[in-house]
Amino acid sequence: MKKLLFSFYCISCCLYLFNTSNFGQTPKTAMEAYNYAQNKRSAAQKLFNLEPFSSDSIKKGITILENTIKYLDQPLVVEFANDNRFLRHRKFDVYYDLSIGNALLKNKNESILYLKKMCEEDASAASRASLIQKDSTFDFLRNEVGYKEVINKLIALGNIFENTNLLTSYSYNLSNDEKVAGLTIFWQEVKNNFVYFDHNLNLDWNKTYLTYMSKVVSTKTTLQYYWVLQEMCALLKDSHTNVYPPKELRDSVDSRPPIRTDLIEDKVIITKVLSDSLRRDGIKTGQEIVSIDNVPVKKYAEQNILPYQSSSTIQDLKKRTYGYYLLSGKRDRSIKLVLRDENRLVTETINRSGYNDVVKQPIFEFKKLKNNIAYVALNSFGKDTLVSLFDNSFKEISKSDALIIDLRNNGGGSGNIGFNILGYLVNKEFQISKYKLRASPKDLSWQYYSAQPWKPNGINYYSKPVVVLISNATFSAAEDFCVAFDYMKRGKMIGEQTAGSTGQPYSFSLPGGLTARVCSKRDSYPDGKEFVGIGINPDITVYPTVDDIRLEKDVILLKAIDYLNGILNK
Repeated sequence: MKKLLFSFYCISCCLYLFNTSNFGQTPKTAMEAYNYAQNKRSAAQKLFNLEPFSSDSIKKGITILENTIKYLDQPLVVEFANDNRFLRHRKFDVYYDLSIGNALLKNKNESILYLKKMCEEDASAASRASLIQKDSTFDFLRNEVGYKEVINKLIALGNIFENTNLLTSYSYNLSNDEKVAGLTIFWQEVKNNFVYFDHNLNLDWNKTYLTYMSKVVSTKTTLQYYWVLQEMCALLKDSHTNVYPPKELRDSVDSRPPIRTDLIEDKVIITKVLSDSLRRDGIKTGQEIVSIDNVPVKKYAEQNILPYQSSSTIQDLKKRTYGYYLLSGKRDRSIKLVLRDENRLVTETINRSGYNDVVKQPIFEFKKLKNNIAYVALNSFGKDTLVSLFDNSFKEISKSDALIIDLRNNGGGSGNIGFNILGYLVNKEFQISKYKLRASPKDLSWQYYSAQPWKPNGINYYSKPVVVLISNATFSAAEDFCVAFDYMKRGKMIGEQTAGSTGQPYSFSLPGGLTARVCSKRDSYPDGKEFVGIGINPDITVYPTVDDIRLEKDVILLKAIDYLNGILNK
C-alpha cells in the first residue's frame, strides 16, 4: 500500500512539474505568481482592444486567459493564494476578463458562464454589478435569463457587502439613524482593516465607539457630524486614515487663501505668497501671524485645527496644524489676520477664495546651478507624465557633474512613478519597501510580503553624485522613494525628517455622501526597519530659521550645493 501511495505521489509530482513547464518557471513566491497572472491579463486585454476589431486576436486573448486559470489552479499556486489576498483575487479577475472576451465574440453561454464563475469565486464580485450594467459589451445579454440571475445576485450581495442601502444622499442634517450607521461603518472598517493599532496602545477603539455614539447623535447639522467623525478618526494617529466631507460641504471645510505657513522657531510664519494681488495688499513672505479672527494664533490652531488632524508623527501634525489647514474654512468667509512685519503690527482681512492670479506649482522643475550641478524638483508622484518629463530632460541632466533631487514639496501619489525615476540612478535591480497586511479581520497577526526588486531604466543611467532634499512635507509615495534611495546607498538625503506615513488605504463610503479611508498596508524598509510613525531621517539635518525665510534664503538647497561641491572639488 505504501509503495502504491508513493507511486501515486511521484506521478502527481511529475504531472505537476509537467503542468508548470507549460506556463513558464515554477513560481517561488506568491507575488511572483501574482505578477505572472497580471502580465497574462494585460497581454489578453491588449488583444481585446486591438483596432480594427479582430476575432482571431480576441480568441488568442481568451486562450491566454484560459491557460492562466490552469496556472492559478496548480497546487503550489493555490497554496500560495491561501496566504496571499492579492493572488487569491486574480482568479476572480481572470473570470471577469473571460466573460468580456466571450461577450466581444457574442458567445452568450460562455460569457454568462464566466460571470457565474466570477460570482462563485469571490463575494467581492458584488462591486462589479454597476460596472457590468454600464458596459455596452454586455448589451446583447441584457434579456438573457442567466445574465439577469447573475446581476440580481451581484446586487443582492452588494446590498450586504457594499452597504448599498445605507449610502444615503446628503442633507443639511442627517437623521440620527444615518449618523449612527455612519459611525458604525467607520468603526467596523477600522477594526477590520487598520494596521497601526500598536502605534497608540492607550486607545480602546470599542470604548471610543460607545463614547462617540452620543456625540454624533447630539450634532445638529451634517457639517457638525463630519467634524465629530474626523475628531474620532484623529485619535488613530495615522495620516492615511481619514474621513472626508460630502461634496456639498467641501466649500465649508477646505477653502484656503493662496498663502503657505509653517511653525518655525516656535512662530507661525508665512513661507510663501502665491498671489500677486495678496502681495499688493501687503502680505509677504516672512511675516509672523500673531492672531486669527482676534484669537492668538496658537490658541486658534489648538482649538480649531489640531483636534481634527489625522497624523502619524509630531512633525506631520505640526505641518498640518500650522501649515496645510491653519487658514482653511468656509469659502465665503474672510479671515482677519494680525501680522508682525519686522517690528510693527499690521491687520489684514483677506478672502479664502476668488483669486485669479494664483501661481501653481509645476510637478517637474529642472535647472542648472553653478559648478554644473543639475537641480530637479519632483513635486508630485500623482501623474505618470512626470517620468516622461524627467526622461525628456535626461539628456541635459546627464551632462551635469552632480544632481540634486528635491522632494520637499512632494505629497505622494504612485510609488511606481518614483521607482521609475530611481531606475535612472542605478544600473542594477534595487529593493523597494516590503510590507505586511493583517491576516484576517479578527486578529492582528500578519501576512508578510516582499515586493519584487525594481529594474533599472536599462537605457539611461546617471552614475554621478546624487543628493535628495526632504522635509516634513515629503509624504507617502515620496517616502517610498526615500526608503529605496536610502537603502541602495546611492547618495545623501539633506533637510528635515519626513512626514512618516505611507501605505495603501482602503476607501469606502458613508451615509450622507461622506467618505473615508483606512490604512490597510504596513510598509517598512526592505530589512524590516520601521519608518511609518517615525519619519525618515536625513543624513544631514538642516532647519530653516525665521531669518532664512525673510531673506528668502534656501539653506537646505545651499547645504546640498556645498556638500556636492566638496565631493566635486576633491
